[in-house]
Amino acid sequence: MVVPVMHVVNEDVVKEKDRNYSSVWKDEVQGTGHARSTIDSAQAWSAKSRGYSGKFTNEDEWAELNMGDDGAYVRGVIVQGRRDSNQKVSKFDVLVDNVLIEEGLEYEYERNVKQEFYFAKVIHGKKVKFRTRECDNHCSMRMDVLISETTDDNKMKAECGIHGWDTCEINVLRTVNSVNDAEGMWCFEIHAR
Repeated sequence: MVVPVMHVVNEDVVKEKDRNYSSVWKDEVQGTGHARSTIDSAQAWSAKSRGYSGKFTNEDEWAELNMGDDGAYVRGVIVQGRRDSNQKVSKFDVLVDNVLIEEGLEYEYERNVKQEFYFAKVIHGKKVKFRTRECDNHCSMRMDVLISETTDDNKMKAECGIHGWDTCEINVLRTVNSVNDAEGMWCFEIHAR
């Protein structure tokens, strides 16, 4: 079944300079080497924790994105593994302003494949934290937030209706096709899980 989802697409919503990490492999400086976690960045954030081959549990590492003093309306998050590598955070939690919003989200892909996760409702916050639970080969991740202009789900559903879709669901993954309207709003056709 194909279900449409709508959100505002922003490239590099949270810049590298506005990100903090629990640790960085080789203690590299932010914006270099293993301290580059924006979507499509040249590498990824890689935690200092020792990497292992195969899947392992690690709940001590995190990356936090700071959206400024005014904060933002967060609809969800988007993640990737490390560029051209099988290192990834395979299971993680998401916290907004240190409140647990989503627990045990599973990144099912690797390398450069993006996966989006939508919250049950839009949440206003200043900081979004990605807390590792399980990693494959090393805790490495690229990530960002999916921003909405409103918390009004009815307005969003009406916007999607412009494109001929009857309903908009938000707890689905895997973007397949998209249509941009004149106001920069996007409706995505995606497969429900």
